[in-house]
Amino acid sequence: MKGGFVGKEYLLSLLRSLSESFGPSGFEDAVRGIVVKEVESVADSVWVDSMGNLFALKRGRKGGASLMLTAHMDEIGFIVTHVDNRGFLRVAPIGGQSPRVIQGQRVLVRARDGSLVKGVIGSKPPHVMRPDEAKQCPEVRDVYVDVGAASAQEVERMGITVGNPVAFERGLERLNEDTVVGKAFDDRAGLAAVIGAFKAVEDQAVDVYLVATVQEEVGLRGAQVAAYKISPSAAIGVDTTIAADVPGTREGLGNEVRRRASHKGRRHPSVILWAHGQQVPEGEA
Repeated sequence: MKGGFVGKEYLLSLLRSLSESFGPSGFEDAVRGIVVKEVESVADSVWVDSMGNLFALKRGRKGGASLMLTAHMDEIGFIVTHVDNRGFLRVAPIGGQSPRVIQGQRVLVRARDGSLVKGVIGSKPPHVMRPDEAKQCPEVRDVYVDVGAASAQEVERMGITVGNPVAFERGLERLNEDTVVGKAFDDRAGLAAVIGAFKAVEDQAVDVYLVATVQEEVGLRGAQVAAYKISPSAAIGVDTTIAADVPGTREGLGNEVRRRASHKGRRHPSVILWAHGQQVPEGEA
């Protein structure tokens, strides 16, 4: 299939759409819809498996060998575990949540009909905490989500009940020409990158697969299934790591390449040489 040039403004627009979409692990529907729209016109075939992983294929001139480009669609979030009599929601984490950063965050709760209900995360006010409590960071089990309801019955009328997913609400903002801030860049930034690469591929010798996976934040579940389904000759997975150019981190670190031996014990030398040429740290995985 024909490829094409993918520029910065296109990638920024794509990242905005992906980042602002609702998609905790197990609830990636909205994100998957965006990916389908982006690749269906340039792929030879597009399909979704029973787990929710999305596959797109561009057939190569020769066939035989294949390359998988992959990133995950899901983000960390919460799931409603209890609604108290006053209408406050108790939640459990989906993926790895840091209690340090969730206080006061705006969230969206997906109701039964698919609509998104606005809420905010709260916890016991410091003014009424015991001295020992004030020195501790509240755990996820200690916080609540306030959706503006005054009773459990009102929450029920909003279509919210135990089992409903919750995600952070945050728009993408551009700080300067080359810096943006937003939510779910893990891994919507990687997803935007592999979509751009897949669309740009043209007249290649080998089959190229784009695989957008589910449930990475709760154990790499989608990726493991997808890799066995395709069994590619080689795979490039794009994900995020910490911002290592901020106070408290080692200066000079940025992009990195992690290598993992395949079942044949080989890795492509050109990737490692490129990494060294770009001064990208190389690590074992």
